[in-house]
Amino acid sequence: MKNRMLIISLIFTLCSLVPAAKMAAGLQQSQDSYLRIYLPREVSIDGEDVRLGRIGILKGPQEMVKGAQNIRLGNLAVVTGQISLSRAMILGRLAGSGIDISKVKITGAEKVVVSQNSIVIKADRMQEIAKSFLSGKLSAGSDCKFNALAGVKDFKLPVDAKHVELVAGLVGDKVGNKPVVQVAIMADGKKVGYRNVKFSLLYSCQKIVAARDIAVGERLTKANTKIVRVNSTGNKPIEYLVPYGFVASIAIKSEAEITKGMVVNPISEVLVKRNKNVSVVISKPGLYLTATGKAMDDGRVGDCIRVKMLISNTTRIIYAKINNNGTVEPVM
Repeated sequence: MKNRMLIISLIFTLCSLVPAAKMAAGLQQSQDSYLRIYLPREVSIDGEDVRLGRIGILKGPQEMVKGAQNIRLGNLAVVTGQISLSRAMILGRLAGSGIDISKVKITGAEKVVVSQNSIVIKADRMQEIAKSFLSGKLSAGSDCKFNALAGVKDFKLPVDAKHVELVAGLVGDKVGNKPVVQVAIMADGKKVGYRNVKFSLLYSCQKIVAARDIAVGERLTKANTKIVRVNSTGNKPIEYLVPYGFVASIAIKSEAEITKGMVVNPISEVLVKRNKNVSVVISKPGLYLTATGKAMDDGRVGDCIRVKMLISNTTRIIYAKINNNGTVEPVM
């Protein structure tokens, strides 16, 4: 009888433990579906980029932890070197990243103060300050463009620097062709280092190019030339006057830039010189004749000069007009 009562008592005890065990297992399973974040009061990190995985301890479902740890919470300011992050701010960033904050539990400090192990001033930040400074130095309305050249390195400050300031100044008295801007790093009122940022300047200017092949002696017009805008290094060039009416002194290929050395002014340039042989040309519809003569005078395009015909058994001298290609045409 006693044994039977003992067995019955054990059965009732086991039955009462089963629901409690199921409840505990269910609670554990529920807890495992949460993203749990522990925040310390203070934390120091390397660099400026503050991400959740760098300041807190994350546990929970692997996918939730993986998605949360790279959420960006801010950037450490160069001036202070630290930021303060509250739980509410962190929850807001989690919600903005698509994480269900009802499945998030934060423990530890109410807010965490994040500071740097050392303050690193990035090269691109110093370049931006140098660009802003140089832009102010260039004249208002200037169409000059400039690019920072490579070679600037990050600058690392000691962790105990409390107030940091970056001050830009020009190296030398003038902007010049390749200006250099020095960015001084001031820590607590003292200059602790600097970086020189070098620039190359590009000026917008115009040039004239051949719209097609241009032959020697051909006059330049709007039909065979065109004006294009280009960027030029060096000091800003004087706008090149379009040489309409000038003639080509050499053959110019299509799209080639036309410079002053390629053309001559037909008004002032002596094209035919005295005692030099010239081609005497008669060109009429259905008739084309050519012969050789010797110029008896200097002449420019359009001038009439005396020409001695170099034909056997004759010493005839004629008057001929100088063409823009250097040939002469008898004046009838």
